[in-house]
Amino acid sequence: MRPIVSISRISALGAYFALFFFTIFCIVANKIYPEQPRIFLIIGLLMPLVFPARGLLRARRFTHAWTSFLSLFYLVAATDIWASGHPAIGSVYFLLTILLFLSCILYARYSPLPFREEKTEK
Repeated sequence: MRPIVSISRISALGAYFALFFFTIFCIVANKIYPEQPRIFLIIGLLMPLVFPARGLLRARRFTHAWTSFLSLFYLVAATDIWASGHPAIGSVYFLLTILLFLSCILYARYSPLPFREEKTEK
């Protein structure tokens, strides 16, 4: 196995959990969108992160591929948070989102394909 695969997997998991727990911290501490009810923030910002957890933990290529697309939603959220007057929190979101995006793309690209039986010609 290539070293890029293990590095990208570790960084994907690290960025995923960092983004997840940072989002929880921001919602609980009321740092982002203080005028919104917290339940809407949990549904809108935290629930999309729950869906790919099983596939990321089991190192599924397909899950890493679509998690990279999911991370683009958090890039938009980071832009909104940064523009709404919280540049420090928005910058952390940017960094975690870009790290998640790049590491998921690298893992999906360089991880080995599942075994397929090939027909042998005689």
